[in-house]
Amino acid sequence: MTDTTDRSAEPWQWDEPTWRGHVERVRAGARLVPPSWPGGARVAVAISFDPDHETIPLRDGETRPGKLAQGEYGARVAVPKILRMLADHRVPASFFMPGVSALLHPDEVEAYAAGGHEIGVHGWIHERNMLLAREDELDLTVRAIETLEKLSGVRPVGIRTPAGTSPTTRWPSSSSSAWSTTRP
Repeated sequence: MTDTTDRSAEPWQWDEPTWRGHVERVRAGARLVPPSWPGGARVAVAISFDPDHETIPLRDGETRPGKLAQGEYGARVAVPKILRMLADHRVPASFFMPGVSALLHPDEVEAYAAGGHEIGVHGWIHERNMLLAREDELDLTVRAIETLEKLSGVRPVGIRTPAGTSPTTRWPSSSSSAWSTTRP
């Protein structure tokens, strides 16, 4: 669907087809609840993390120590605590990691894989993918896939786009993705 919104009109001035069209673009697809859960469970829970670390300030060209240190805290303090808690309770999780975060913290990516957790793509440098040309977005996604696979030893199983759903994001056809949290 092409966005034909009149940008000079305020949202409160939009007609029904305009606001309804925006909402319909993001409606969920088929119902994903199976007839029964494995082991007779009554519910399923997905636990996922986005270890962005330093990539958000770097994406914005921000190199001040205070901003970069915020991401460093997550890698040095939070991630080990999270991994211990998941291991203690034998809970698998999904970790959607930008490629640059993986390069800055390679031991962390290895720990996710060693703990039996899913590793997914979360962009290259937490780029604002909705502002990128399709070719650039695809290039960064492929680069992130290759980096995560090389560092973890496993192929990423999905993608969560870093800055919201993008109308151009498609899992590269040469890849095999089990699923995507942002597939249009």
